[in-house]
Amino acid sequence: MTNLSTLAIYAALAVTFYYLTLFLQGTLGYSAAAAGTALIPGVLFLAVFSSRLGGLSARYGARWLLTIGPVIMALGVLWLSRIPTTSPAWDLHASAIQTFIPPHGYATALLPGLVVFGIGATLMVAPLTATVMGSVPVERAGVASAVNTAVSDVGPQLAVAVLFVAMTQNFYGALARDAPDLDVASAAVRHAVAPLNVPGPGVSEEVRRAARDASTGAFRLAMVVAAVLLFAGALINGAGLRIPSGAPVVRVASPDPLWRRCRHVAPEIRGAS
Repeated sequence: MTNLSTLAIYAALAVTFYYLTLFLQGTLGYSAAAAGTALIPGVLFLAVFSSRLGGLSARYGARWLLTIGPVIMALGVLWLSRIPTTSPAWDLHASAIQTFIPPHGYATALLPGLVVFGIGATLMVAPLTATVMGSVPVERAGVASAVNTAVSDVGPQLAVAVLFVAMTQNFYGALARDAPDLDVASAAVRHAVAPLNVPGPGVSEEVRRAARDASTGAFRLAMVVAAVLLFAGALINGAGLRIPSGAPVVRVASPDPLWRRCRHVAPEIRGAS
């Protein structure tokens, strides 16, 4: 059950940050430095508080943290889906100190969602790892970690790739509606105007505005899908995990004969010395 929730939650993580970064730079006009700086607040919660959540997980049980955390993350993602098309750009440059202050749109449209998302991720990440590692005998911890890591790598790649197909259809459908004279099926048009990207040179201002609106719609679709995946992860954890609060960790002997042989040899070596 934990691997299933990992598949959904990590897919949502990849979708959120991959397409949010593209949206900030390609649609809203953030510089690369500004886009990276803008995402820092959500990460700070993980860096500062996630280790302390491990103790709460061991004391009160991981199930409620693994349920509440993704729900809070989903609320943060839904807030990000509300970023308006007119949100101002942030052209941050290290050589220009006057560009260090973000625009007002960042504080109202982006920052609250990132903070809420970071709080939820802080509640979820440490208990998720602890639950995976505690679900198998100590001797199988390496296998458990490898399987969970593989799941967390496969889910994001599939989600980002499949969702991009849907976003592309959404983008060109909206573009054809707002710019009816544009042949959106043309390879030249698709090369010049692509979802979540800055239109190429020579594109009219009308098409640029239509592309910006269409990219915002495609981005909102991605955020809604990410929120649904997070809610699904919360449901899997809440309904599928059966971890009693404060349950002691039981060490189960491995069936590996080589391990048992080494286990019995160790006391003899200590006695001989």
